[in-house]
Amino acid sequence: KSLIESEQNNFLQAYDLLEKSLTFNSNNPKVLAQYVLVALQVNQMNRAFRAAEKLLNLEPDNLESLYLYGVSALQSNNLQNAENSLTKFVEARPKHSRGCLALGLTFSAQSEKLETARQQLKKCLVIDPKNFEAAYQLGLSYKVAGDFTKAIEYFDQTLKISPNYESA
Repeated sequence: KSLIESEQNNFLQAYDLLEKSLTFNSNNPKVLAQYVLVALQVNQMNRAFRAAEKLLNLEPDNLESLYLYGVSALQSNNLQNAENSLTKFVEARPKHSRGCLALGLTFSAQSEKLETARQQLKKCLVIDPKNFEAAYQLGLSYKVAGDFTKAIEYFDQTLKISPNYESA
């Protein structure tokens, strides 16, 4: 039932159902994975991170578990864990657009790694030229650094890819 609710964008209801389900299925990887995704949707970042940590302990060789752990670590501002797990994930799946973007965002959150973030985000655009979020994040990185010409270039690229993307 929680899958149906999340498919219908009833994330709060899905979250409540998954919370109850975890009391009976706390070691079920499928339930934990769904819980992580829904918890992130309802801004329960720390709970998502703890569930992803448990999921990764249950399935240490599962790449999707590694990805969920990395994304939840990023959303919980646990940048070192995010960087470590997402780097491993991207090394295992170098053409995975979401993983590439998540790693780029992790680097972007660390001011001393701005150039590494830009390189990673540019890789995302090579992997998926329609990745408007990567283009947008590149634009932000140049705007923050005061390079408005480059920023506008990437914001324009964002709007060409996704004309209704309001943030650009």
